[in-house]
Amino acid sequence: MTVDYGDDGAPQVTFVPDHEAPDESLPIEMTAATIDPASAMLTLMETLANTGRCDATVKVFDGKRRYNLLSRHAGEVELVATKYAPYAGPATECRVRFERLAGFREGRMAQRYPDEIVLYLAPLFNDAPPTPVRMHASNLFGILRLHLVAWRGLTPSKIDGASTPQ
Repeated sequence: MTVDYGDDGAPQVTFVPDHEAPDESLPIEMTAATIDPASAMLTLMETLANTGRCDATVKVFDGKRRYNLLSRHAGEVELVATKYAPYAGPATECRVRFERLAGFREGRMAQRYPDEIVLYLAPLFNDAPPTPVRMHASNLFGILRLHLVAWRGLTPSKIDGASTPQ
């Protein structure tokens, strides 16, 4: 799937293969003035970098679903490195809820989408923007945990909040 935003701010969605497309597209009034999920993450990172807090509402369209991300600042924490999560150091905890607006499954399968994601962001070196270093969410299938293990020139032994890129 590819989502391209034109000059008018309206997304154009292309599905490959075509059968992946939803039966009905969402109305333009619902998808205009939105951003894609990757840009939504960058928006949260930028908000934290500019304000010192991750309080934000972001309008998102992923090509099929329309939702708002409601992020709230949950404080500063000190993360400890583990076997799976090499980052250790200060981080900002952000709690991100999904306000589901359209395109989501109903019934039991609605539980496949997490209600909240706990996101930890930290600058990996001086003057770096806050970067997601850990993420936790639960859904119908279980618990999802993501950990940053490398970042262009940084290896797990160098992901410690005080490293400089190589």
